[in-house]
Amino acid sequence: RMPAQMRLAHAPPLLLLLALLPSPSNAFTAPLPSLIPSLLQSSSPSTRSYRLPNIRERQAAQASLRMGGYGWVGDEAGADGGKGMMELWGTRGSRSPLVDWYLHELGAEWQDRGVAGNPNPFGSVPCLRDGAIVMFESGAILLYLADRFGALSSPRRRAEAYKWVTWANASLDPICFVETPDGKVYDTQLKGNPRGMSVLEGVLASSGPFLGGDEFGVQDVAVASYLLFVPQFFPQIDLSKWPCVSRYMLACVRREAYGKAFGPETQAFLTRVCEGYVAAGG
Repeated sequence: RMPAQMRLAHAPPLLLLLALLPSPSNAFTAPLPSLIPSLLQSSSPSTRSYRLPNIRERQAAQASLRMGGYGWVGDEAGADGGKGMMELWGTRGSRSPLVDWYLHELGAEWQDRGVAGNPNPFGSVPCLRDGAIVMFESGAILLYLADRFGALSSPRRRAEAYKWVTWANASLDPICFVETPDGKVYDTQLKGNPRGMSVLEGVLASSGPFLGGDEFGVQDVAVASYLLFVPQFFPQIDLSKWPCVSRYMLACVRREAYGKAFGPETQAFLTRVCEGYVAAGG
């Protein structure tokens, strides 16, 4: 059983701030001169006793998070407090539409900026600006948006999102698209039977219809986007040998937000292709 007080010789002041934090997910930002004396009790010039905050003191610390102060603030409304609109730089021929897809899924508002004035220091697209925050790399943007709009509300949700979005960019992309050193797509590993696709087939067989079961999430935007690019680059490739993947692609391409992002013609074409995969795969 933990004692009511902890006696620590020369304990660092940071201990007080850490003790006041209501949870690891919140950021402590405001000064608390009225609370610190009650937490710090001197027993001698060389030894001090630190006690854990009680419920009322912890609630006061939580209230201070909403009041602001100095330091950094964990602001769920966005970097500008929700006063401005997000801006997205991108092109139709890049990975930008997959960011559009997730923005539509979230029901978010944003402005398309094309390519002029792109704030990405590397100059590539997509690039998202949300107040003072500039995000680049499609996977990072997707995860930022999921966090920004509260879709990663638990460690389990964060874990699912992080691992699958990272896998899509680091592992699925090179399976689907073999590129030259300067980034031009010229081939695909899907002519064969890459292990990554077999593993994905097994995962979807046990989870389905989406990676998170019945719930569509940011990880599906990342994974399904790459899969749905394949018939557009390599129409001769038959993905029906992975029936669970085929059904997954069909479920994703039928989503209203996908059509808004990629266009109704692309959606209609890919729907027919995926329906063919499903019919052939049984």
